[in-house]
Amino acid sequence: VVFFFKQKTAYEMQRGLVGAEMCIRDRVYTIVRSTFAKEVIENDLDVIVNFHTPACIDCMYLFYVFKDLAREFAANTKIKFVEIDLYKNDIEGPAITAFPTIKIYPSNAKSNPDTYDGDITDTDIRKWIKEKSTTIIKLYLIHI
Repeated sequence: VVFFFKQKTAYEMQRGLVGAEMCIRDRVYTIVRSTFAKEVIENDLDVIVNFHTPACIDCMYLFYVFKDLAREFAANTKIKFVEIDLYKNDIEGPAITAFPTIKIYPSNAKSNPDTYDGDITDTDIRKWIKEKSTTIIKLYLIHI
């Protein structure tokens, strides 16, 4: 039996947002079922969503890749990175058949998200985001 423990960030502890509707961790928004539509569909941003479960080993690796990519794209206010734990949150709409699954919901085609099907590397995912995003991508490496 393997157990995974979620480490609380200082922001989460200060704001008491662990398990709440939304928290921000390393420029990646953590959403739940009740905030999915608002944070992903009902806005004019390109939203990249990481659908994951805590028992998935590849999901754990993708977490760090996703976090690094969110930092790189942080200067672009038209792109948003979100994650949702599908073990705790069942959502209507997108069919998720494997974990992890990354989808981009472009600002001009929210009803037709594109699913990433490449290797879990920052280089490949970055290239995919640049191809699928509707905004002009300028990458700035932000050191925190």
